[in-house]
Amino acid sequence: PPLFSIAIAPLTMLRLAPLAAAYVINTLLALLMAFSAFFLAKKLFNHNAAIFAFAFIMLSPYNIFYSASAYITPLADSLMFAGIALFFIAFEKNRDWIPYSGLLLAAAFYTRYTTLMALPVIGIYLLLKKDEIKWRENTWNYIPFLFIAGTVVLALLPSVLSSFSGFASWTQSTTSDLYIRDLPHYSSYLINFFGENPIKPQPLFFFKEMLAFYSIAFVALFLISAFSALKKRNAVLISLLAMFGAYFIFYSIQKNFQDMNYLLELEFIMIFATAVFLSEIKMNVGHAR
Repeated sequence: PPLFSIAIAPLTMLRLAPLAAAYVINTLLALLMAFSAFFLAKKLFNHNAAIFAFAFIMLSPYNIFYSASAYITPLADSLMFAGIALFFIAFEKNRDWIPYSGLLLAAAFYTRYTTLMALPVIGIYLLLKKDEIKWRENTWNYIPFLFIAGTVVLALLPSVLSSFSGFASWTQSTTSDLYIRDLPHYSSYLINFFGENPIKPQPLFFFKEMLAFYSIAFVALFLISAFSALKKRNAVLISLLAMFGAYFIFYSIQKNFQDMNYLLELEFIMIFATAVFLSEIKMNVGHAR
C-alpha cells in the first residue's frame, strides 16, 4: 500500500533523506499511539487508566525502538488503533464522530493490509453492543463509515489477495536464514535468548519474544488482566483481546517468516488491558480506605 511513501514525500521535498523522513514520521506516530490509548482509557474507563496506558506506551522499549525505525508498522498500527479508539469513543459518547474513525482506518488500510483486522474487531464490538446500535437515529453516521470502509476494502481487495498469495509462495521458498529481517538490529542477548542464530521458525516465537522484551511478570499480569476483562464482559476490552488472539494465531502459523515488529500490534492491546486492570485495583483500594 502506498501511504507510507506518500507520507515521506513532503518531508523529502524539505531536503530530508527518505530514511530520516521515515524516522520523523514514526517518532511522531509513537505519540499518536500513546494519545489514542490515553483518550480511549480516559473517555471509557478512568483517569488513572489513561495515565498508565500513556506512560506504558511511551516508556516501552519496544515502541521506542520501532518509532525510531523506517518500518511501515508504526504508521499502520498508529492509524489503526487511533481509528478503533475513535470508533469506540464515538459510539459511546458522540456518534457524529464515527465517520472520522472510518477515515483513520482507511488510511491504515492504505498503509498495511494486516490492519484490515480492525473491521472484524469493530464487528465483534457491535455484536456485543447490538442493543445500543440505534440504526435509525444514527443512519447518517453509520452510512459514511460503511461507505468509506467498504470502498477502500473493495479498492484494495485485488491487491490484498495477490499480496497474500504472493507472500505465501515467497515464504515457502525462503530459508530459515531469511525468515527474520529484524535480526541485525538486536543485541546478542536476543539471539542467546532464542538459543540459535539464525532463529528457526517456531510456533511459540511471539510468546518467547514477549518474555524477551517484557519479563514474565508483565506477561503474567497481562494474562490476569485479560481474564478479568473477559469476566467483566467489557465490550471494548473483549474486542481488543479478540484482535490480540487473531493476530497472535495468524502470525504464529507463518512457518518460514516471522517478523519481530509484528509484536507492535500485540503490544498496544497488552498495555491497554493491563493499564485498565491496574487502575481498577488502585481505585478499589482507594474506595476500601
